[in-house]
Amino acid sequence: MNWAHDAFVAGYQFNPCARSYKSQIKKIETQNNLDLLRPHMKEVALPPDNLKLQVTCYNFSCMLSALMNDQNLNQVTNLIVNKDDPFAKYVSPNGKLGEINSGYWYHQAYNNLVTDIQEDFLLPIIFAMDKTTISNSTNLHVYAIMFTTSIFKRSVRNQADAWRPLGYIPIDRNYYSANQWNAMTSELKSVRLNILFDVVLQSFREAQKEGALRIPLTLGDHTKIVNLKVPLAFIIGDIQGGDGICGRSAYYQTKARRICRMCNATPSVYDSKEVDNCQLLVMEEMKQLCINKDTKTP
Repeated sequence: MNWAHDAFVAGYQFNPCARSYKSQIKKIETQNNLDLLRPHMKEVALPPDNLKLQVTCYNFSCMLSALMNDQNLNQVTNLIVNKDDPFAKYVSPNGKLGEINSGYWYHQAYNNLVTDIQEDFLLPIIFAMDKTTISNSTNLHVYAIMFTTSIFKRSVRNQADAWRPLGYIPIDRNYYSANQWNAMTSELKSVRLNILFDVVLQSFREAQKEGALRIPLTLGDHTKIVNLKVPLAFIIGDIQGGDGICGRSAYYQTKARRICRMCNATPSVYDSKEVDNCQLLVMEEMKQLCINKDTKTP
């Protein structure tokens, strides 16, 4: 700190408005509107023993604003927008399927949500959910929920700075012994997990309400006040995480009757080199089997 000593000897007096680390950080946050991006903790009580967990949550609208105002990301060359009017419905320039917004889902979402083509703008959201290890030595993990938008090109979405956090869910398994955890039913575990998801996704659901996001939106060099529509396009995650989200119980034993829920192939089938030796399982047919209480293997 020689420079500070020399400045003091020369007669310069440091008189900062903020005299502590915390107050200085708070001042910087306020000056740069960063206080809205600060996460907040929500306490959640889980059945059946009323276990209380602290869930880290971010406000979706604030994080989305930070994402879209990132000038390194929000450039015309990085965006999937209509070449004639960036605020109009996206149309693939070569008429071929490629990016997410060139597909059938985007077309259907646009028709369902955009009621005024001059005012509404469709900004599909993509979630990524996965368990993240914080410390192997203490077996400490959290369930991270991140998001981005399909308006960014895939090459951009592959970059870490194109994603923003929505929440971090503690793993409730860490608070029980093996016997206690195994005594819980898979249905109860699914309910507990969905309670935690519900807390993190609350601000996202609020942003999806009609008129919730009427904001000035900048796309490259163009800015316009729009009614932002933010449907969820899909969730990126592994099979185990997807099973948890959907309330399915995973089974990893060799006695598994099927390898996949998409077809009726048994483990023995995978020893065969024959093609098309299984049948796809149609969801509507499976529902009908449940309604009819048909226990026969299809």
